[in-house]
Amino acid sequence: QEIYCIIREYDELEAELAEIDENLIRAELTVLERAEHLRRRKEIYEAKHPEARRPQGGRRPKNSEIISPFSEATATKLGVSPRTIQQEVQIAEKLADDVKEAIRGTPLEDSKKDLLELARKSQEEQKKTVAQLIVSSNSNEWYTPPEYVEAARRVLDEIDLDPASCEEANAVVKARKYYTAQDDGLQHDWPGRVWLNPPYGGLTAKFINKLVEQFKLGVTQEAILLVNSHATDTDWFQPLWDFVLCFTNHRINFYGPGGQKGNGSTHGSVFVYLGPKQKVFAKEFSKFGAIVRRWGHDDT
Repeated sequence: QEIYCIIREYDELEAELAEIDENLIRAELTVLERAEHLRRRKEIYEAKHPEARRPQGGRRPKNSEIISPFSEATATKLGVSPRTIQQEVQIAEKLADDVKEAIRGTPLEDSKKDLLELARKSQEEQKKTVAQLIVSSNSNEWYTPPEYVEAARRVLDEIDLDPASCEEANAVVKARKYYTAQDDGLQHDWPGRVWLNPPYGGLTAKFINKLVEQFKLGVTQEAILLVNSHATDTDWFQPLWDFVLCFTNHRINFYGPGGQKGNGSTHGSVFVYLGPKQKVFAKEFSKFGAIVRRWGHDDT
């Protein structure tokens, strides 16, 4: 029985390792996503090769940095340098979990230079620094292209409020009322029909939790929310499964202040509809991607 369990566990690790390698070779991953995959690959490698955990198992190049057997083996398989592997693993191992959450979906997630600098700091310093980096990268100032806003308007008929906006963005959204960063939309009620493309970073969860709360209280009558599709594992995303979602089949090219073109989103996106016109939303947004609704126990 013990031997069977060991063999089964080994087979499961082999299957997971194959899946990780497939993603590392073929998938379009951000630096942070690659780092997380490599960290898990290292855990599996060391479980299979316990001797590889000893630092003396690696060689020491001219720069005196010890190259581990894991980095050597993985670099050969992926066709990159061992130092690249070690740097990306360091990102995954050293960054605090809440710091990773704050930068997920922002341009910082794909900036190796910034992530390495963060990883070298203490966790307290990471938290202080990441907010400054998010602001300096203008990641909170990317606006939704008109075709998506117009689709939202056709569902909602009119947009009464955008709680996370600015004058330039509202030229497209055309909400009756909007709150800027200085107004702090979190301090106000959100009545009527709401469009929300929340700011990135630590504010994302607060804005989404506020929207769901306002809808359940009846303050918000209808809403369309736009978030990135690589956040479905977060705590703040879980309540959104209760609504109708559109997972885009492409990446949205957001634009910045003055019509500045973005470098292209690193993720797909999800539009979430809160309200009674679910079929109207599905018909209007199906051209952007797949429409998804949770399958409940009572559904037949």
